[in-house]
Amino acid sequence: SGTLTLTVNGFMSASGIFDPSPVGNTVVTTYGSGTIPNTLSGYSNLTVNGAGTKTLNAAVATTIVGKNLTIGVGSTLNANNKNLAIGGNWTKNGTFVASSGHSVTFNGSSAQTLSSTGTTTFEQLTMSNTSGGVSITSGTYILNDVLTSTSGNFNTNGNSFTLLSNASRTARIAPVTGGGSFSGNFII
Repeated sequence: SGTLTLTVNGFMSASGIFDPSPVGNTVVTTYGSGTIPNTLSGYSNLTVNGAGTKTLNAAVATTIVGKNLTIGVGSTLNANNKNLAIGGNWTKNGTFVASSGHSVTFNGSSAQTLSSTGTTTFEQLTMSNTSGGVSITSGTYILNDVLTSTSGNFNTNGNSFTLLSNASRTARIAPVTGGGSFSGNFII
């Protein structure tokens, strides 16, 4: 358990196994623009820091963050037409660039939170929390495609959550399955 700070993009260009997934490990990216390294089985905690855009790895369909994802002030995380699965909390103080047709899934086994400065836009958002649900603690949120809940409650806690349609797509809530539920205020 510890922290690995990546200060140079491309440090993993040689073949090898990079596995920061054991609980307690944190990877912090502080380099300028570049690609988030491919891992053996995801990250335990991932912190995106430093100026420039960090991009999810094109070789991975879904980047797994078993615990917390933090996007620092002045940093940008680009989903790069990939999915993101988060087992812990979402903290966004920088910028997140969502990808059309791709999902951010909250799949923790204990209570999860979303906190954000400014506005966060998601394309697809899936709640699959098995215990404790997912709640918004701060920020303004926009969803452009589909909101899905398969287990756990998704609670906006009075924060702004807008489903935003346009001429080419309809933002919507998918049929609720399993033990999924929604509470709070939703603007449609």
